[in-house]
Amino acid sequence: MSVGDRMHPQRRSRISHQACVTCPLLLALLCAFGAIITPQAAGATGETYLTQWATSVIDFSSQWASNSWAATQALGEPNTFTYGDISTAWAASPQNGTIEYIAVGYDTPVYADGAVVRETYGNGAVFQIDALDTSGDALTVWSGVDPTLPGEPAEFEVTWGRTSYLVSGLRVWVDGDHDLDAWEEIDAIQLLGSPDTAGTGTEASRRFTYEFPAGPSLFALALDPVFFAYGSGFADVNSESDGPMASHLVELGATVVAREVNDALASAIGRDGVIAFGSDFPLELGTAYIVNMLEPTTVTLGGETPGVPLLDALMKAPDGDTPASSPGLFAVGITLDEAISVPNGMELHVRNGRTGVDAIATSVADRRFGVTLAGETDDSLVQAGDTLTFAFVTREGLRLPARNSHRVTDRERAYASVIARVDPRPVSAALLPNYPNPFNPETWMPFSLTAAADVTIRIYDVHGAVVRTLGLGRKATGHHVTRADAAYWDGRNAVGELVSSGVYFCELRAHGQTVTRQMAIRK
Repeated sequence: MSVGDRMHPQRRSRISHQACVTCPLLLALLCAFGAIITPQAAGATGETYLTQWATSVIDFSSQWASNSWAATQALGEPNTFTYGDISTAWAASPQNGTIEYIAVGYDTPVYADGAVVRETYGNGAVFQIDALDTSGDALTVWSGVDPTLPGEPAEFEVTWGRTSYLVSGLRVWVDGDHDLDAWEEIDAIQLLGSPDTAGTGTEASRRFTYEFPAGPSLFALALDPVFFAYGSGFADVNSESDGPMASHLVELGATVVAREVNDALASAIGRDGVIAFGSDFPLELGTAYIVNMLEPTTVTLGGETPGVPLLDALMKAPDGDTPASSPGLFAVGITLDEAISVPNGMELHVRNGRTGVDAIATSVADRRFGVTLAGETDDSLVQAGDTLTFAFVTREGLRLPARNSHRVTDRERAYASVIARVDPRPVSAALLPNYPNPFNPETWMPFSLTAAADVTIRIYDVHGAVVRTLGLGRKATGHHVTRADAAYWDGRNAVGELVSSGVYFCELRAHGQTVTRQMAIRK
C-alpha cells in the first residue's frame, strides 16, 4: 500500500510483559530478559495522570533518511495505519545485523509508570526501555520479551513501578535481527505517568524480575544485589556469601552458568540445585553470563541501583562468536578415570560425530576437563542422539583416541550439558613418530600402552642390526613420552653405528607385543 493508504487503527490492547514466557534471541545476545515487577496502578485518586506522545527527538542510533523513515517520524500521535514498510514510521538505516535505539522527549516531565510503543513493521523487536530524567541520565525501567505479533500495527504497552524522579524522555531499544525479512519500524512512542505523584523508588530501583525461558538465555545483574527470591525460596546473597554466585543460579534451577574466561567460555554445570561439575564463581556487575534453565523460571532480584547500566553488560556478553539467529549452548564436563597415564601438554579434544566440530577441553582440576560450545543454533550444535568422542592430541597434532565415547540423551540435551567419565586407556599399543626430527641434541618418543608393562625401545638400521637400545623399565597403562637425549644418540647403550642421517626402524616391545615404525633420523 502507498503512504496515503489508511485503515482504522486497532483498539489498543494491554500486552502485559509478565505474561511473556517465550524468548526471541537477539543479535549479540542469547536472550532478552526480565522486567521490573509490581506495576503501580495508573491514575491514583486525586492526581493528574498524563498520556503523552513524543514531541522531540533526543538521539537515535541511525535512521533510513532525514525525511522518510526518519527519527522524527516517531513523534506525535500514530499516523501509520498499515502494516509494512511505510515511510511515516522511524526505521534504522540497516535492515539487519545491528542493535538500534531511538530516544524521544516529552513536553511535561512526569513520574513515569509506563510506556506505549506503536510498532508497524517487524513487530516484537523491542527488548529494553530506558527512562531519561530531567538531567538526561538514563535508568532501565523495562527489559524483557516483546510479544507483539507481525501482520498489523500494534501498540505494545509495558508498566513498571512509578519512578521517584521526573522522566522527560524515553529511549527504546530494538533488535535489528528480530525479523530478517523486515525493517523494525516504530510509528509513535507514548509516555504514561503523573506530574504530581512520585513513587517510592523501591519498585523502580530496587527490584527486578527475570523471566528465564526454558533453554539458554542471557543474565546480567540489573542491581547491586541484596537477595534473590524465587517461588517460595529466598537467598540473602550478602549474608550467605560474599555476594551473588553462580551457585545461586544453579540453586534456582540453572543447569549451566557460562562465563567468558580468556576469550573462551567456561561453565559451572548444575544438577539438582548444586554444582556437579566445575567451580563456583562470583557474578559481577557489568558482566553478562549465559544461563540454561530446564523450564521457565521467574526470579526477583532485590538490591541497589548499580553504577553499570544493564545494557552495557548485555552488549559485552560472552557470545562465543554467536551468529545472529538462534544461538545455542552446550557444556561438556569430563573426568578421566584414575591410574591411566596422560603426559603433560596433551590436549583433550571433544568431537561431535554428526557435525564434525572438534573442540579443545581445558583443564579445570586434576584429571578434570571442560569445554563449553556456543555459536550455533540449538538444533545444529548438539542434538539428542549425537555421539561425542574423546581423544588426546599431542603438541605435534598426533591424535590418540580414548577408549570410550558418549551418546547424548534427550535429558542431557534439555540440560544443555553432559558430565562424562572417560577412560583414557589407548585403543591399542602404539609407537608414534619422534619429534622434533631433525633434532639436536634431543628428541622425544611418544608411545601408548593398553596395559602396564616393561618397555624397551630399539633402533635398527636398514640391515636389521640393532644400533641403540633404550630400556625404560615398568610403565603404567596410558600415553607416554620419553626423551632420548644427546648421550643416548652419542654412545650410551650403543651396540652399533648410528650415522648422522639415515633411515632406521624404531621398535617398541611391551606386554608381549612388538610395534615397529620406520623413521628417518637426522641429527
